[in-house]
Amino acid sequence: MAKNKYVSKSGVPLTKEQIQRRQMRERRRMLKERHDAAVTNYHDFNNFRSGVYGDDSGDTIDSRFIADVQNAKFCRKPVGFLMSLFFLVAMAIIVVPVLMPIIKKDVPIINKYTAIFIESEPKVTEGEGEGEGGEEQSADETTPAEAALSELPANADEEAAADGQESEEEGEETAEEDTSTYYSLADPVLGWVSYILGLFNVDFSLTETPWYNAQIAKVDSGMTDPIAPWLIRAFPAALILYFIFALAMFIKTFICWASGDRRIYRHTWVECLIMLILGLIAAMGGYATTVGIADKLEFGGIVNYLIGLFNGAGGFTVGYGMLVIVGLPIIELILSFFLLEKKLRNRDMMQPIIMYDK
Repeated sequence: MAKNKYVSKSGVPLTKEQIQRRQMRERRRMLKERHDAAVTNYHDFNNFRSGVYGDDSGDTIDSRFIADVQNAKFCRKPVGFLMSLFFLVAMAIIVVPVLMPIIKKDVPIINKYTAIFIESEPKVTEGEGEGEGGEEQSADETTPAEAALSELPANADEEAAADGQESEEEGEETAEEDTSTYYSLADPVLGWVSYILGLFNVDFSLTETPWYNAQIAKVDSGMTDPIAPWLIRAFPAALILYFIFALAMFIKTFICWASGDRRIYRHTWVECLIMLILGLIAAMGGYATTVGIADKLEFGGIVNYLIGLFNGAGGFTVGYGMLVIVGLPIIELILSFFLLEKKLRNRDMMQPIIMYDK
C-alpha cells in the first residue's frame, strides 16, 4: 500500500476532501505562475523585436532601467563641439568688454568689434554737396585753373601730378579717420550693477559708467513713455542672464562631445530660444535709450537702428557685439535640432543588476 503524502502539520493523514482542496490550490498557484511568466516573456519579446531594449541573448531588462535609458539621450559629437565653440564666443563677447575697463586696458580694435552700440556720422557719397555750379562743363569751355596750367613750364606737369597724389593720399587718410563713438558692454552692465546696489545703499563702482548713468537719470526724471524706462532698466540684466545661460549651455555641450557616454539633457532648443529672447531684449533696450524724456517710443526708426551700421545712414545703431549676441542664439537654435540622436544606434544595452530602494 502506497504511503499517503498528504498529511497535516501534526502528521495526521488528510481526508479525501482535504486532499482535493489542497490539489486545487496548488494547481491555481501553478497556473498563475505560468500566466505571469507568459505575460512577462511576451512583453519582453515584443520590446526586444521593436529595438527598445535588450541584446542578442534576450536578457530581461528592468523596466525602471528602461525608463532611465529613454530619458538619457545621446548627442552627436561634431554638433556638440560646434555648439560649445559658439557658446564660448558668446561668453567672450560679454566678458572681454567688461574686463577691459577693469584692468585699465584700451584696445581700439576690441572696442570696435565688441561694442554693442555705435554712434556715427552719415557717410557722404560722391556727388553730394554739389550745388547748381556742380554740373559738368562743356568741352569748349576753359576754366581759369586750366588756363593757368597751360602757362606753366613743361616739367611742372610732373610736379603738379606728384603734389596732387600727395594731396589725395592726405585726403584719404583724413577720410579714413574713424570719428564714431563705440559704447562698450561694460558701461551698461557695470552701471546697472552699481544702480541696483545703490538702491540698497551699497557703494559699488569698478569704473566710470557715464552713458548708462545718463540713461538712468532720464528714467528717474520721469519719462513719458511707459515702456522705455522698463527696457532701459532691464536690458543690462538681460545681458547678465544671457551670459549665465551661455555658460550653462557651454558646460552641457562640452560634456556632450568630451565625455564617453555623451549623455545630455533634452530640450536644448529651449535654452537657445531663451538666449535669443534675452538678446532681443538687450537690442530693444538700446533702442529705448534713443527716446527723450518727453518723447514716445516709436518703431519708425528701428530699421535704421538695426542696419544703420551697414547702409551708412549713421546715427545711433547696434554694433558688432550686439549683432553677435542676437545672431549666435539663432545658429545655436538651428544646431540644437541636430544635436541629439533619436535612438540608440548600434548600442546594446546590457542588463545590469540594479537595486531600487522601496
